[in-house]
Amino acid sequence: MINNLYTSHELRSKWEEWLQYRKERKLPKYVPTGLKQTITHLELITGGDQNKAIEFIDYSMAQNFQGIYPKPNYESRTSKDNRKPGTSEARIEGLINLR
Repeated sequence: MINNLYTSHELRSKWEEWLQYRKERKLPKYVPTGLKQTITHLELITGGDQNKAIEFIDYSMAQNFQGIYPKPNYESRTSKDNRKPGTSEARIEGLINLR
């Protein structure tokens, strides 16, 4: 399935490494729906950038994660607003916009 979304040999190889990592950790094999969702998630957080996908897979294995997560220095949100929801600044801005 990963072959359909990504074309680089490096990413296909990294994906195989990810599957081996999961096997070594004795995590359950992906069921078809879970595999599809994982690939969709990877495509979403990388914007389809194959180099980012490789970095995120490497990062997730290095951190001993069970799933694939973006490196903290990458902005995965679509908003260019750097304020975090729930901060005082964001709340004040939200109240101002209610007017």
